[in-house]
Amino acid sequence: MISTLTLHNYRGFAEYELRGLARVNLLVGPNNCGKTSVLEAVELLASDGHPAAMMRSSRRRGESVSHRDRGGRTTRYTVRHHFRGHDAAPHAWLSVASDGSLGRIEMRIRHLSSQDPPALFDARPPETDLALRASQPLVLELHRGRRGSTRDEPHVYPLTSDGAIAWPPFSRPHRPEPFIPIRFLTADSRFDDELRAAWNQVEIDGGEDEIVNAMRVIAPDLRSIRLLASGGRAGLAGSVRSGFALGFEGGGGRTPIGSHGEGMRRLLALAVSLTDLAGGFLLIDEIGTGLHWTVMADMWRLVIETSGYSGTQVLASTHSLDCIRGLASLLGERPDLADEVSVHKLERRIRRSARFGGEEILAATDLDIELR
Repeated sequence: MISTLTLHNYRGFAEYELRGLARVNLLVGPNNCGKTSVLEAVELLASDGHPAAMMRSSRRRGESVSHRDRGGRTTRYTVRHHFRGHDAAPHAWLSVASDGSLGRIEMRIRHLSSQDPPALFDARPPETDLALRASQPLVLELHRGRRGSTRDEPHVYPLTSDGAIAWPPFSRPHRPEPFIPIRFLTADSRFDDELRAAWNQVEIDGGEDEIVNAMRVIAPDLRSIRLLASGGRAGLAGSVRSGFALGFEGGGGRTPIGSHGEGMRRLLALAVSLTDLAGGFLLIDEIGTGLHWTVMADMWRLVIETSGYSGTQVLASTHSLDCIRGLASLLGERPDLADEVSVHKLERRIRRSARFGGEEILAATDLDIELR
């Protein structure tokens, strides 16, 4: 778990700091204040600066570039957008750091040097534009340093001239991402292979009853959840996008989760992720999406209690006043949870987020003080 996060030249932030992060943290603020960027910074840091984390971020934001060459259509991931000002020029740099075990990563863009390994010259991606082909090659240099350890030797990755990463090859054997459980849920997240695998592990561990109980927040008569294999009768399995079907009290066959609205799908993703990410990080963009205001307090109870059991640290964003009021309502009923949560209001003109602890969240809501 981390309690501080410091950003330099990362996306829209020249310099920014969050202090006093709790087990569960809610990021608020106006549009384009950087809430999603903070979540992505944690993902990048927990991934040890691995390029795969940058690519996931690029896919979510539509920052990838598709083009056709001799080998067919390929996709490039434009890492320059991670640098403040979308800067792919030589000497552009960024850093993300925290306390705890995650330490610090630093990245900079520079020209390919004669001192670099020869393999980097061979690894240069093909350029489609004559002007780009004529320019001096660029590379992305990554330094990482875990707390209590010395700064490691840099990893260097070839870039296109417009700041897109070549993936693969590398200057040295591919290093895997560090095994820190982490998941990023967006407002339109669907059950991909990663979440299906997480559900399979829940069933292996015998934890499906806990998930059912959590889902009863918005469906009190829920009896069971099943993940369907591919195939089966077209009337059921063939129509289920996520593969999940729900059974309810009173008998009758199970029905696809998609038939019960986005709230059910969203809550299931939250419950499964919290159970699966023991000791890791759950990052949630727009946590209240698809949920009615009447269940917000119960949603927060699920998040706070389950993250406490699993040791998962949660960072979430919202624009919803109902979401904040739901959190305050829960804290009014459960003052023992006050130390487990914090709200951070982001404003780029200030270099540090404004932090509200549990008691301050409750007081601000009672006094009708705008936290968003």
